[in-house]
Amino acid sequence: MWAASWETGKIMLQDRLPSHGPPAHLSEKLHNLSFSQLWGPVLKLIFGLLLYGITRWSMTAFREQEAQTAG
Repeated sequence: MWAASWETGKIMLQDRLPSHGPPAHLSEKLHNLSFSQLWGPVLKLIFGLLLYGITRWSMTAFREQEAQTAG
């Protein structure tokens, strides 16, 4: 997944890549990242998906309850 994202980014930014040599390999970049830089976005995504699921379930339950009350 990381490699696919990296390659997609390279394609999208091909005109804006630094001209002072080739970009570092993905493994080197990941090795130099701190824990918070690496896992911060991943944890945000996981919690975002979790909260989305809870919100969707809540809204569905609310709508069903409203439909029963109105019916």
